[in-house]
Amino acid sequence: MEKRFPGTKGALLGLIAVLLIGTQAVQAQSPTPVAKLDDDQMRATWYEIARLPNKHEKTCIGDAFELIARGDKFDSLDWVDTCKTKTAYINVRNITAKPQDKKNPGDGRLKVITFWPFTTKYWVLALGPNYDWFLIGTPNHKGLWIYSKSPSLPLEVLSQIEAQATAEGYSVAKLILTPQTQPPANTPPALLAP
Repeated sequence: MEKRFPGTKGALLGLIAVLLIGTQAVQAQSPTPVAKLDDDQMRATWYEIARLPNKHEKTCIGDAFELIARGDKFDSLDWVDTCKTKTAYINVRNITAKPQDKKNPGDGRLKVITFWPFTTKYWVLALGPNYDWFLIGTPNHKGLWIYSKSPSLPLEVLSQIEAQATAEGYSVAKLILTPQTQPPANTPPALLAP
């Protein structure tokens, strides 16, 4: 005697349909990087205005900033990522960013190397009109940061940036605002020279 499970075929088809629809929804929410990224404009001291929670900055309580300088190779940028921690020490990370796609190196898709040979994709999603701020995130929507060349942004500008992040499929409800109480030490001009 053959055992049958009633409704198995229908349940299996329903599961396949849900998976297909879910996959299409995720693909529809794939973020769009900026079409053109000017490395010279990116070389500066940037203040972290806000971020989504992440494991690299879980101990950071404020005064987070990035120093971006020309890398050793013509197509790379060196980043120094710092923040004040709960223990009053400064957390420092050195990373290198390169174009993700060598065939289209000028767009906002970056491949970041924190510990060779491991890389993470970061995409610059939006830029201020004069490169005065930028929005960067991971294409899987787990990481998101807002940076500015000044320690703070006007509320209306911050709201516009958050709206752009939402339009790209990011959840901004968990954004952490980064308090900036002390300006970073003066950036040596040699680091920013072309």
